[in-house]
Amino acid sequence: MRRAARSRIGAKVSIIASASRNGETFHVTVDSYYNMVDVTRSITQDYGFPFVYYDIPRFIEEMNRRATPDDPVYPLLDFFNRSQVKLAAMQHKRYSNDGYRQARAASGGRPDPILTDTVSYLMRHMIEEGLVARDGVDGVARAQ
Repeated sequence: MRRAARSRIGAKVSIIASASRNGETFHVTVDSYYNMVDVTRSITQDYGFPFVYYDIPRFIEEMNRRATPDDPVYPLLDFFNRSQVKLAAMQHKRYSNDGYRQARAASGGRPDPILTDTVSYLMRHMIEEGLVARDGVDGVARAQ
């Protein structure tokens, strides 16, 4: 794990531990709202991977159809199948992270990275792990 990621995780663990001692609840969410469509559009723009968008029931159908026992998502199929109604009910739910941000600021923690940086970290990890092709689907190297 990269040093910056370990540092961020350590800071979050420290903040959460202090909250549990004080009986507080922190919603550890990103500072700016974005959703999966924002993430996938960024991946398409920066890396050339196109996406097809489905509602939750159709998405679960596609997961069931496409996932094989060798697929990293395969162990999660049971969870998604059992939870799809709950996922659909919660898809527009938002949490206030004001308490977390205040505690983070008080501890000297840094704000979360912007969406494009987060997507860059995710893509770098997936490329390094061989989960996606380095050059995108059109063979053109994109954001690195």
